[in-house]
Amino acid sequence: MDYGQEVSFQRGEKEITVTLKKPFVAGCWHCGPPICALAAVLLLMLSGPAQATTWNLTSGNSSLLIDDASMRGNYSWILDGVEQYAQQDKDLANYPDGLPGQWFWYRIGDSGPEQPVNVMSLTAYSNLMADPDLPDALTLVYEQTGANPQLKVPLNFTLQGGSVGSRDADLSEQISIKNIGTTPLSLHFFEYADFDLGATADDDQVRVSGTSNPNMVDQYDLSGQWIMSETIIGGDAKRSEAKDFSLTLADLTDADADDLDYVGSALPPVNTGDVTWAMQWDLVIAPGGTVSWSKDKDFSPFVPEPVTMAGLLFGVGSLVGYVRKRRN
Repeated sequence: MDYGQEVSFQRGEKEITVTLKKPFVAGCWHCGPPICALAAVLLLMLSGPAQATTWNLTSGNSSLLIDDASMRGNYSWILDGVEQYAQQDKDLANYPDGLPGQWFWYRIGDSGPEQPVNVMSLTAYSNLMADPDLPDALTLVYEQTGANPQLKVPLNFTLQGGSVGSRDADLSEQISIKNIGTTPLSLHFFEYADFDLGATADDDQVRVSGTSNPNMVDQYDLSGQWIMSETIIGGDAKRSEAKDFSLTLADLTDADADDLDYVGSALPPVNTGDVTWAMQWDLVIAPGGTVSWSKDKDFSPFVPEPVTMAGLLFGVGSLVGYVRKRRN
């Protein structure tokens, strides 16, 4: 077995396929590396019922914390030493257990309330401990259990950090929603995000864009240090919001049914301040059917737009002219 090789095995009625990655398994460097990788797979995938865990993905200049048993979900993304997700203590009165940086909610049918995906059973998970210079990946599989289950949601996260000091990193996400029931599934699925770029909560600007449906979000730190973009691939959302904290989160966590405010090409206005944003997918899935899409969150160094540079150059030119006149 070699790194990069796919290995398949059965877990009950399920066939699981993984790609071997270079792991760090304490005390196991004396074995052949692919054997260690396979041991890590078996340890993580065949360990019985999943227990609540906080996962730490690390790659390059980035680390990502994911709480698989709480609506906090992805709650910490440290990039080049700076926290980028929601400041956890900014509303302890209403959210004493902390805030989601990004997580997923769902509602079956038109009756509320919405629920975070972690209220379902975590039936499988996979995290191969990779070389810190390579992408680190986590798969979480949430599934309704008990009488008449309908919904299964595998989530995959892959963190690719950049070089130290680059302010560059990427989080790729794959979402699959499967109807495991015997009747059509009417599902409303939500992504909620609260980035406080640069570890400050009140100086961000959010712009949602798309042609017929929202499929991109750009968020800027007005200090000029940080920029983050999300692109949806293969499954545009149907609704969107970009609202002041914590209006959308309050809707998702109350006791009734809520839909996001803006539908299709009617996009939310650009918002500035302590802004959160959300996307909503409205789906009808046949029995046994699956709907999947990908999302990519990308941090990149801030580069002023041409109009900004033009304004800056105009200002410098005016100052030079003024100095020349004073000298004359």
